Amino acid sequence: MPSAPLQHGAALLPAAVADPTTGKSLPVLARVDTGADQTLVDTKVIQQLPVSPIGDVPIEGVFGSPEDEREYTVNLLLGPNGSYGSVPLVRVLATDLTPLGLQALIGVDVLQTGVFGYDGLAGTFSLAVGVPAATRPARAFWWVLAIPGTAAVFGTAAWFAHQSSRSSRSAGL
Repeated sequence: MPSAPLQHGAALLPAAVADPTTGKSLPVLARVDTGADQTLVDTKVIQQLPVSPIGDVPIEGVFGSPEDEREYTVNLLLGPNGSYGSVPLVRVLATDLTPLGLQALIGVDVLQTGVFGYDGLAGTFSLAVGVPAATRPARAFWWVLAIPGTAAVFGTAAWFAHQSSRSSRSAGL
């Protein structure tokens, strides 16, 4: 799974936003935002494609009151030359991301199509979207044994998940 260094603690990556009808695409700087339910694309990018809106959606930021934002359907390619994968026909909201210095925020709607890893100790993140469940890499996690009054970290373990359309199975600790 491709990985990259964090930039000031953030998972920033080059991406492309494409019109699903014409195939025209524009390069953008994107940030992974695990707190965003839906992916956002800067209004200026949408206007340059141009794609037609499919509706309005009320959104509320952390400090703001609800505002209606236009919703569009686009294709996303993440990473240099799509190296982190692609997600077709994503419903995105157009909003002004200029204050953040970004052209896209990648939300949970896109992240749920793959695997996102954040390694603060190593200062890296990894991302693979549009990856079939059967080919997803192992995911590592720390396990801790807690005894009243103490806690000890014993190491790492990996678990593997295999999902099919009818069942899911996991093995590990």
